[in-house]
Amino acid sequence: APTPNPTPGPTTGEPSAAVPTAVPADLCAGTWADGEEKVVLSNNYDSISGRAWKSTVVPVIPGFDGTGQAAMMYYSAPYAQQPAIRQGVSMTILNNCIRAGMRFQVTWKVKLLDGADDTQGYPCSLNGSCPTARFRIRQEDSTGKILCNGWYGVSRTDTNWDVDGWNFKSETFTIPSGCTGNTWRWFLLDLHNGQNFSPFTTKMIVDDTKIVLLDD
Repeated sequence: APTPNPTPGPTTGEPSAAVPTAVPADLCAGTWADGEEKVVLSNNYDSISGRAWKSTVVPVIPGFDGTGQAAMMYYSAPYAQQPAIRQGVSMTILNNCIRAGMRFQVTWKVKLLDGADDTQGYPCSLNGSCPTARFRIRQEDSTGKILCNGWYGVSRTDTNWDVDGWNFKSETFTIPSGCTGNTWRWFLLDLHNGQNFSPFTTKMIVDDTKIVLLDD
């Protein structure tokens, strides 16, 4: 499993400082059918609740649409890196197709609840302490030299927040320019509550997580 002390990367919660690079147009040819949405991760949490990273993750019923289930995260101890619901991206697609400069769209649905009374929503500040996503990634070349390694934040674009209801998140992420190789050691999506709140302050419920490769 990834160690909690990687070499420094961009600050968690900040857009990754990547400059798009030229990528062969046919690099992903055959990975998806023509016209198909280029999904690299999809989770509705009905059969899996996501892995806990420095946290506890449990299923909750119902999910966003009133059926099925969602995943709830809370944590009981402080950590330097914010606890999260962690999910792995397909290594087959990553190694075959994903290179520096490509862009992902990350969408998910989320509620932030009061840790002492989870019937109540917990307030947060837009593009500050509201839930967001980050990627824990590491890539090495054939000699073992580290090309990129760290936690990399998405581009946050919150325009409103419903304290008491579900919120739809749509954020973008550009593969860092330093990831110049084609073999990924780690590529993990972390969904976290946006601020390193004290333990038991909040509970976060998430549903319908999807990562899609953008054409541009």
